[in-house]
Amino acid sequence: MEEQNVNKDFQKKELSKPIGKLLQQAGLITGNQVEEILQYQRSNCHLRFGEIAVMWRITNQETVDFFVYLFPELITDNPKKTVGEYLKLAKLLNEKQIYSILVEQSQTNLRFGEVAVQKGWLKQETIDFVLQYIQGEFTPAV
Repeated sequence: MEEQNVNKDFQKKELSKPIGKLLQQAGLITGNQVEEILQYQRSNCHLRFGEIAVMWRITNQETVDFFVYLFPELITDNPKKTVGEYLKLAKLLNEKQIYSILVEQSQTNLRFGEVAVQKGWLKQETIDFVLQYIQGEFTPAV
């Protein structure tokens, strides 16, 4: 029980990283994009990182909001949601895509994330990022 609490505390700490780091770890933004946004933010300090990323169409507002507000709470909840549910909440996949993945998954015995990556809808990094939190096996990036 104590190990589970330590893991939850660690996950919350990791999820309290700046949004740019989280989006980069999830494969949704590049290191160069993070640096460019931070540089722009220095002269436009009234804008938040996520606002700039949305303004530059690097990501959408729902995805930023998900990683800032919702994901940290969902990850420590039990029971866990499915990978598809997290990705839908983050607006990274829509219902039609999830249905398509589930149909193909039932025909191929591939995992949900494998199908999403094969279809080009998500990067493997993004799937790995979500799975690490769901499985409680998060290892911080170096």
